[in-house]
Amino acid sequence: MLANNSGRSLPVRRRSSAVFVDIGGVLIRDPQPIVCDKIRRIVGPLPHGFPKLYAQLSRRLDLGSIHLHSAYESICAALGTTIGYRRFEVIVTSASLTAYPGVLKALDRLSKKGIPRVYLASNTSREVWRGLNAKYHLGDRYKRQILSYRVACLKPQVRFFRLMLEKAKCSPQNALFLDNSRRNVVGARKLGIRSILVQRPSQAALLLRRLAQGT
Repeated sequence: MLANNSGRSLPVRRRSSAVFVDIGGVLIRDPQPIVCDKIRRIVGPLPHGFPKLYAQLSRRLDLGSIHLHSAYESICAALGTTIGYRRFEVIVTSASLTAYPGVLKALDRLSKKGIPRVYLASNTSREVWRGLNAKYHLGDRYKRQILSYRVACLKPQVRFFRLMLEKAKCSPQNALFLDNSRRNVVGARKLGIRSILVQRPSQAALLLRRLAQGT
């Protein structure tokens, strides 16, 4: 049993046949603030509303509706200067991607156990996914993935959660979902998926270790 953010214990072992794990904010640090900070270090103070603009562009990238170069052009227009596309690409696809080693280690252990099956379920762009593979080999480590750019929808859309269940061939009651977004957790719970709001990496690592131990 593990306490959730409301202090109540959660029956994490209740016949979960599939565990769905978010990437940004659970396996790795949330990259959006890191990207904005690295751009600020290059150009100085950012325009008002820049983080919101970058979040909007990130959502479009995660949907696969724009390419990274289009996002770069929009960012340069907002900044009123250029930072170099290659430099921007490195920031987004490598320099801003920082894993939580303890969480990866715990998820590796659970994945090797085989039951419950591990799925990555993430709002992630094609470019960031390539970067994660180059840096942490996530595609090799975790063979099952539901990624927004592939399915053309985002959490917390109902379609995303239904695709998770369809891919895993499991009922909501037999699924466990870990995410650092309250909106995503609430959305999954509305479909009956047992969901835990991850607020810190130590919480995620502890939960994954307990799942691997069967406790």
